Amino acid sequence: MAIAVGGAVMTPVALGVGVVLLIAAFGEDDGEFGVGLGPTVGSLRVGRGGVPSAYAPMILKAAADCEAGLQPAVLGAQLKQESNFDPQARSPGVGAQGIAQFMPGTWPTWATDGNGNGTRSVWEPADAIAGQGRFMCSLMRKGRAHPQYDGSPTELALAGYNAGWGRVDEYRGVPPAEFARGQTFHYVRNIMALAKQFTAPTSSGEVRLPAGYTLPSGTPREVRTAVA
Repeated sequence: MAIAVGGAVMTPVALGVGVVLLIAAFGEDDGEFGVGLGPTVGSLRVGRGGVPSAYAPMILKAAADCEAGLQPAVLGAQLKQESNFDPQARSPGVGAQGIAQFMPGTWPTWATDGNGNGTRSVWEPADAIAGQGRFMCSLMRKGRAHPQYDGSPTELALAGYNAGWGRVDEYRGVPPAEFARGQTFHYVRNIMALAKQFTAPTSSGEVRLPAGYTLPSGTPREVRTAVA
């Protein structure tokens, strides 16, 4: 069986060898924290020092489904920060659930059947990561609509995910370290740093695809390929 991710056809054999990543190049400045992902996004680092290989296709698809420039390394870093990639994670006293740590009151808005099994469960990584991508994409659109706010669209989206967009509006940017004992401020800073770590550099030249991978016709020039 082949798996389609970001327009590439990925076979189980190829998945066992490596993951071909198709990442569009988006421009974004460094933002408030000075750890931007550069003017050209590289590839998602998978495996040691990166995201678990089991979740890479889900993260790539969630990012590819967003037209607002959501970077897969950001989604991966966010999952690391939220749950350390634990699909059964719970936050005692807070109520957040699953790999993407959705609150019970928030999940119904973004619940997605990411694996096509007919259910939308916060405990299933495919569903939760798809929902995370939809939620972050919505926040990215808001961030891009407010260039006057302090912080890049990605930083603003992360702050909205953690504290709610109302707080981003209130502070006209990422809430400062004085807000909530610095929880949101450090949340954004940590994820941006992790995202840089989770982004593997991509060659600007042609990359030979391994057997089992194909690129769709009309693939834009801005899309780079890399094998992780």
